Amino acid sequence: MITHHELRGWLHYDQETGHFTWIKRNGGVAAGSRAGSTRGEGYEQIILRGNAYQSHRLAWFYIHGEWPQAQVDHRNGVRSDNRWSNLRLATRTQNQWNTGTRSDNSSGFKGVTRPKGRTKWHAYINENGRRKFLGSYLTAEEANQAAIAARQAAHGEFAR
Repeated sequence: MITHHELRGWLHYDQETGHFTWIKRNGGVAAGSRAGSTRGEGYEQIILRGNAYQSHRLAWFYIHGEWPQAQVDHRNGVRSDNRWSNLRLATRTQNQWNTGTRSDNSSGFKGVTRPKGRTKWHAYINENGRRKFLGSYLTAEEANQAAIAARQAAHGEFAR
């Protein structure tokens, strides 16, 4: 693990853009160049002294001088958006609440499904580690509105 002093000696973090730039030359990369690359799942990472660090965790370390004890959540769900205003500490559960619609979702809405053989749409949220049924609705849009309201009530600022 690098120290806070080492991090600030190698990199500059711009809180407005969320970008790191090299303060001094790093191998073939010139000072002033943007640091890091985007990994397959969308997170940015930076290699320092042979170790890969996620940029959002480095940003937290850069500002606070200590590694985050929890997960660092991206408020808007964009994994490469490391602006300081977009980062916050979260538990694993809170971070999960802030996820978007799954890629295998067929309704187009988070927490909304229409079971096979049924005509009505069902709304659900996850609460206290369990799937909670919110009711049956004539349209997917109505079920979505119910799910949104329930998520906001149950999950507060982490509702998505």
